[in-house]
Amino acid sequence: MTSPIKPPQEIVSTITKIAPKIYDMTVVSTSEEGSAALISRNAKAGQFVMIRADEEGERIPLTIAQTEAKKRAVRLIFQVVGTSTHKLSLLKPGDQVLNLAGPLGKPSEVVEGKKVLVIGGGVGIAAILPIAGSLYHAGNDVTVVLGARTRDLLILKDEFKPIAHRLVLCTDDGSEGRKGFVTDAMNDLVAGQVDAIPASQALHASRSSKTGPAPSPSPRTVRTTQSGIGPRVLYRSGARAT
Repeated sequence: MTSPIKPPQEIVSTITKIAPKIYDMTVVSTSEEGSAALISRNAKAGQFVMIRADEEGERIPLTIAQTEAKKRAVRLIFQVVGTSTHKLSLLKPGDQVLNLAGPLGKPSEVVEGKKVLVIGGGVGIAAILPIAGSLYHAGNDVTVVLGARTRDLLILKDEFKPIAHRLVLCTDDGSEGRKGFVTDAMNDLVAGQVDAIPASQALHASRSSKTGPAPSPSPRTVRTTQSGIGPRVLYRSGARAT
């Protein structure tokens, strides 16, 4: 008598606390038909998943930070802000995730052969990692600006170095990089701009949810009159860690 075929399971492969209240978790499928496996083969930069730790937890949206199809793996970075994200943070390697669905949402548009400016703040930095990578590999000249309240919350900075021609770090308290907000750095980089995004809007994209995905960042052309800079395309994601 043959044994029943076990349905695919989604298992936590790794989970690490990378900053106060911020966790880096990788989920893998036990088979090619599993959710993480399907997501890892089909996800594009800017998309997200819905995840639930257990029966008592809520389904929450998390932006996909990275995928690896050969390992059937999906990497998610989240901030603990409530009961459901707290439940996720308590998972250990080998634990099962009850539900994982995706990829969801509209992928970010990836331009080619442009000068692009990619901005992320706090836990929103995770959302721009795959976007910056896609832009870099599409042949763009990529400048990345990362910001957080303090250096302890300035996550993933080393992972941007291979995919950015220029990397600018900002902290509100000046503990790393330049002191000030990412909007200050943005304004310096596009000084003299004609078609600018207002500084008050630059961090608006993902403030509405610190755990879920920002709307997929869409490119916006920023024209500068300063000699030698030329048109830039701006991408931003601004969830700030608290």
